[in-house]
Amino acid sequence: GILPEPPLWNERLVWADRVVALIAQAEAENLDPRWRFETPSRVHASDKEAADAFKGFEDKGDELVQVQAMDWFGQVVAGEHTVVCNLATVLREALPAQGKRSG
Repeated sequence: GILPEPPLWNERLVWADRVVALIAQAEAENLDPRWRFETPSRVHASDKEAADAFKGFEDKGDELVQVQAMDWFGQVVAGEHTVVCNLATVLREALPAQGKRSG
């Protein structure tokens, strides 16, 4: 296609598919309902400092997933792409030629 394939895209899809399959399997095998809901890790942690550090890593992981999802949506769904060029090219393309008539 026009856009290059993002690195590791197929691996991400395989990983996501596997996670979904494992969740479905766990639920089918009567997973304890307490594991289906997120509990704030800091609330019940005996080591609050470690819980804060873990939460920071978890938040960074969530941010990474969100950024990747936005990039994928922009490229694949919205058709966005990036073109690298210099200022002279931008000005040449954006501004009509001096002294030339259009049409």
